[in-house]
Amino acid sequence: MFPAAHLDEGVRALAAACGVSPKTVFLAAFAATLAPLAPSDRFFFGMVSSSRPEAAGGYDVFGMFLNTVPFAVTRPAGTWRQLIAEVFAEEVALWPHRRMPLPSLQRAYGARRVLIEAAFDYLDFYTVAGTGVVDLMATKDDSPNELPFEVTIMPGRILVTTRRASLDEQHAMDLGRRLLAAVESMIADPDGPAAVPGSPGLPADAPAPDAHRRTGARPAHRAPRDAREKAVAAVLEEILDLAEIGVDDDFHEAGGHSLAAIRVAGRLRGAHGLHVTPRQVMELGTCAQIAAAALDLRDL
Repeated sequence: MFPAAHLDEGVRALAAACGVSPKTVFLAAFAATLAPLAPSDRFFFGMVSSSRPEAAGGYDVFGMFLNTVPFAVTRPAGTWRQLIAEVFAEEVALWPHRRMPLPSLQRAYGARRVLIEAAFDYLDFYTVAGTGVVDLMATKDDSPNELPFEVTIMPGRILVTTRRASLDEQHAMDLGRRLLAAVESMIADPDGPAAVPGSPGLPADAPAPDAHRRTGARPAHRAPRDAREKAVAAVLEEILDLAEIGVDDDFHEAGGHSLAAIRVAGRLRGAHGLHVTPRQVMELGTCAQIAAAALDLRDL
């Protein structure tokens, strides 16, 4: 968590000068923060978008109505002001497609790899500030997801979340500090180069998720070895619509997500008498680890 109240006035002034929302300013800063790490000039990350029905009574329907969609940008080569304009244009172009389910995109284009490895979320409801309509500070949240790295902009603060198997806390915090530096730089000089101060990329010793994700090679397939692993594998294949899954295959890389984790936990309990929580499915990841953690209710 990074204090960011000192940015509010500058961000809103810059947003007004550029004819965009404060969200777009932070989104542009996030793109600039990730750019040095991108493998090509054109890259994408995830943007959390609202997909609530825009119809009479839509706001009376319970539910989060949130969806993460790929947001494509080009590595910044101009000024901060130009980058903000480019990011806003991409937001407008993406708007009609914001309801395309991420799980469908993962299955179609993920090739059993995590499709989105970094995501941006904006939760500053500044237009109703002081009205009591939204009280984020009173919110209790426990919503693990499959994203290795996520930044959430909140009133007066920036929250950085990471899955340590993909990116450890030290390097995630470093990215958070670079995001702050990007916003401060764009406020100070909107017509200056859109480059994050002191941002050559992550150190060479930054931990990668797994060797097969660094090299593109996958670990040798290992079939389930006992009844419990076979039960977990069968449920994962059913829920994720897979022909076959090995004990070392990762839930997220196979197209898993938070809603699928809930279904996996329920199916394991109902069909096989194995108790495991959705959080365990999300955090443990592999068939073997989920099977080892599951509690056999028939033994109670």
